[in-house]
Amino acid sequence: IGAYSGSEGLNLLLNNKIDLVITDMRISDIDGLEIIKKVKEINPKIEIVMISGYPTIEIAVEAMKLGAYDYIQKPINLDELLILVNRCLEKKELSDNFDTEKRLRIELEKINQELKDTRDQLIQMEKLAAIGRLAAGVAHEINNPLTSVTMNLAFLEDDLKNETVKLKRINDLFCLSSMELKYNPLR
Repeated sequence: IGAYSGSEGLNLLLNNKIDLVITDMRISDIDGLEIIKKVKEINPKIEIVMISGYPTIEIAVEAMKLGAYDYIQKPINLDELLILVNRCLEKKELSDNFDTEKRLRIELEKINQELKDTRDQLIQMEKLAAIGRLAAGVAHEINNPLTSVTMNLAFLEDDLKNETVKLKRINDLFCLSSMELKYNPLR
């Protein structure tokens, strides 16, 4: 994609995926160093090659400090520019791969943590289930003797009622006999 001014180029960056900017130090509307600053503000991962017909060491150093990948002078040697473009794009690809790997590593750590948390929850649930089974077994073991005791108490209660009825009859007979003896005129 090409632009005829710095402003046009910056607008292209906002609306397109650009990996590399090749810009001249002197552009009609914006200084080349200002272009580097604005490009890096828009996307710090874009590589920039600065071209100048009036190279100075100070400008080259400043361009590199601002984030330019390299600085070449006019007249442009196309083989040199092609090599530089290939190196820029290789660096960009490595950077993108590193970012992707980093993002995937973070996602993997998150998934591993979720798996660990889920495993811990399953272990906790299994422990609770084991306690539940133990409690059911204990309740069953307690319930069997309690059922026997309850049944035996019911039998004893019935026997006690029967014996109470018998004792009452005996008492009633004894009371009747005593009364007869007291009031017996034969005596």
